[in-house]
Amino acid sequence: MKASILVVGYGPVGAATACLLGRPGVHTIVIDKSNTVFAQPRAIALDNEALCVLQMAGLSDDAFARIAIPYVKPHSPF
Repeated sequence: MKASILVVGYGPVGAATACLLGRPGVHTIVIDKSNTVFAQPRAIALDNEALCVLQMAGLSDDAFARIAIPYVKPHSPF
């Protein structure tokens, strides 16, 4: 079977992309330079759009622990 899509990198974005493509049946191959899972957290917060992506990927609302962050102040050098 030939793949329609090649996803390079299996971090959070590559994994979400492959999952979203696979749900409707798009044949996808994912490659990554590492053969182990990076076990450290990569995000401390998710906005509404990120939560929508996780829902589209098939994760239920209780798939991971949540805490409320009362205040977020962005910092930018620009």
